[in-house]
Amino acid sequence: MSKLPREISWRLKVKKVASFECSLPDIQSAINFSGAGNGARIKLDVPETEIAEVVKLMLLRGKIFKVEVYEED
Repeated sequence: MSKLPREISWRLKVKKVASFECSLPDIQSAINFSGAGNGARIKLDVPETEIAEVVKLMLLRGKIFKVEVYEED
């Protein structure tokens, strides 16, 4: 039996953990790139009404997860 392409197998395993609205803060350090060239760190401003969803991210500590971003009108 052949393996599924990586993108398809990822979609089969996806389970939504949290969803919330946020924005990038108007600060220079909103997006930081590693000096070693091995990644980046992103800071987000989240309204108080969305905190319950943000707390759910604690379940993902130490795990790899996928982030998708949609612009709202």
